[in-house]
Amino acid sequence: MLYTGKGDNGKTTTFGCNQKISKSSAITEALGSLDEINSFLGIVKINAKELRIMN
Repeated sequence: MLYTGKGDNGKTTTFGCNQKISKSSAITEALGSLDEINSFLGIVKINAKELRIMN
């Protein structure tokens, strides 16, 4: 869940798009999931490099 504290009525914008969308929409859910996957892959990449250095 996104929270801005600005009284935005549950709406947000995405990068490069001026259209307001609901924070509970499927688009924001998908973008949040992609962000989490990207973070996880970054951690995997770092750990894989460290394992190669140790072996």
